[in-house]
Amino acid sequence: MKNIIKLLITVVMFYFLFQYVDFKNLIDILAKSHGGTIFVALLFQLTSTYIAAYRWRLIMRLLVFNESVSYYVRSYFKGSFFNQVLPSSIGGDAVRIIDLTQKGYDKKDAVYGVFVDRVVGLVGLLVLNLLATILFWGAFDNDFSMLIILITLGGISGFALLFHLDKITPLANYKFLNLFHRLAKIV
Repeated sequence: MKNIIKLLITVVMFYFLFQYVDFKNLIDILAKSHGGTIFVALLFQLTSTYIAAYRWRLIMRLLVFNESVSYYVRSYFKGSFFNQVLPSSIGGDAVRIIDLTQKGYDKKDAVYGVFVDRVVGLVGLLVLNLLATILFWGAFDNDFSMLIILITLGGISGFALLFHLDKITPLANYKFLNLFHRLAKIV
């Protein structure tokens, strides 16, 4: 019964999605596209998802979650689907958390793991942004490039600080900061 309900929900979602797709235009675009380029783009997308799932697995192992890489890949793909279908990326994170809690893991630890995965992914983007800004210096106005570098370095510094907050014990007294304090202790 559970699988039938899942199938019905999937069919209904695809029905509503296909209402907004102009298939004639899609076929025209695909006909004009180079198959090799589409294949390479698809390969890069799949590879990035596999790498992200592996990164998530490494993070979850620190929190003593013992699932296989294939489990994290499947969950990441499900989450990616919901990230594309729903208005924000929170839906994909919720799916990943639900997947973990259905395996019997603690909900709070699952949230921590997904949060850390998000932060590590953000730091990866910040590092790429920093490298691209330095490598392609002159593509933007110098003042704008310096602003990008300062913001990026601020974000990377904030990440480094996040994992040392457990050493600043008075932060545990503040409700909002207590979350980060506990997270730093775990990781």
